[in-house]
Amino acid sequence: MISPHSVAWPHNPTNLALTFHDNNRLCGIVFVVHNAAARLVLNLGRRAHISPALQRLHWLPVKHRVTFKIPTLMRQILQKRRPSYLADMVTFNTTYSQRRHLRSSTTRSAAVRRTRTHFGKRAFSVCGLDVWNSLPIALRNIDSFPAFRRALKSHLFICAFSS
Repeated sequence: MISPHSVAWPHNPTNLALTFHDNNRLCGIVFVVHNAAARLVLNLGRRAHISPALQRLHWLPVKHRVTFKIPTLMRQILQKRRPSYLADMVTFNTTYSQRRHLRSSTTRSAAVRRTRTHFGKRAFSVCGLDVWNSLPIALRNIDSFPAFRRALKSHLFICAFSS
C-alpha cells in the first residue's frame, strides 16, 4: 500500500519551509491527497468530517505534519546526521563558546537570524529555528532520536486535536 505521505510530500527542506509559511498550491495538493487517503482507508463518504478520521488513524493534519518534519530535520542536524550545507544554515546556542554560561546553552535552543522581509522568514534557516525553539524544552532535550520522534508526534497530536 502506498502511504499518502510518500505521494506528494516535499522532501527538500526549502520546500518544507515554503509549505509551512504559505498556503500555496503544493500545500493544497498535499491536503487533498492526505484527506482523500484517510477517507479511503476508513471507507468514509466524501462529505464526512476529516478530524475524527485523522484521530482514529492517529495521523497528524497537514499543518502539523509539516511542523513534525521540520523539528525532525533540525534534530538530525543537531546530531550531525544531515549534510554540511544544512548544518551551515543552523547555529545552536550550545556551539557558541561565548554563550557557555547562558541558560539557553543547556536547552538546545537555536540562534535565530534576523530578517527584514517576509520572504526571508520563509527560509529554512529562519523558520526551522523558529519551529525548533517553539518546542517545549523537555522535548528538545530528549537524547534518543526514536524517542524524540514519538514524543514530538504525541505533542503535536495533542496540539492538533485538543481544541
